[in-house]
Amino acid sequence: MVTMLCVASGVLYHLRNPLEVLELVARRTDRVIVWTHYYDAELIARDPVLAARFPAAITSYSHGTRYTQHRFEYGDVLSAATYCGGGAGFSYWLERDDLLAALPRFGLTDVAVAFEDRDHPNGPSLALTARRA
Repeated sequence: MVTMLCVASGVLYHLRNPLEVLELVARRTDRVIVWTHYYDAELIARDPVLAARFPAAITSYSHGTRYTQHRFEYGDVLSAATYCGGGAGFSYWLERDDLLAALPRFGLTDVAVAFEDRDHPNGPSLALTARRA
């Protein structure tokens, strides 16, 4: 595999299947930088407007591991002039621990977190790097 770097900044939390995208990225590169929002029930519950955008969660499986993905409803935000996200009416957010656990299962074993903002106005966020050992 050629040494490549994939940067996924502000992408995962706009997707309907972020685990699939992480797996596809890991097949094509041995280094990744990710910035994303993640789901944390306690932190999101602090903001009733944000919390209302998460009506449900689903269980998914990847590489024999169970993950919880939380449905985020865009609602009227999709029609706002300032909106710059995905085109679907909803996406799924991963929980922090599930995000961090998925990368090693996809072969990106050296994971480091930085720039974590638990109080971001649009939901908790972090940046991470991961690479194949």
